[in-house]
Amino acid sequence: MVKGRNYNAVAVVVGLLVLYCGLAQAATYVVGGDKGWTYGVETWPDQKIFQTDDELLFYYSSADHNVVIVSQEEYENCKASKNAKVYRTGKDQIKLKKGPNYFISSIKGQCGNGLKLVVHAH
Repeated sequence: MVKGRNYNAVAVVVGLLVLYCGLAQAATYVVGGDKGWTYGVETWPDQKIFQTDDELLFYYSSADHNVVIVSQEEYENCKASKNAKVYRTGKDQIKLKKGPNYFISSIKGQCGNGLKLVVHAH
């Protein structure tokens, strides 16, 4: 009889772990929604709640734009460092880190014209 109780307890724990893992999965967001990574995307995160490890999908024409992960200072100055990670595929998937995540286009004039984004992850 004790063995049966232990089995039931294990089954409950396993069930709870499976449920927790399902709830803890990261979400995936298409940056800019239907418009994608384009000018005016700065307000896209408004009214959304992002979590650490959520993924952002940046869709854009690789002939026209790029995506660069930058620091706050680089974001504010619209200038990426030489060591910054530059994405150019037009279908980039980037995982959010905890806190503010800063992205710009490093193509001349684009960031200053609104092709930049900050996303805060909890």
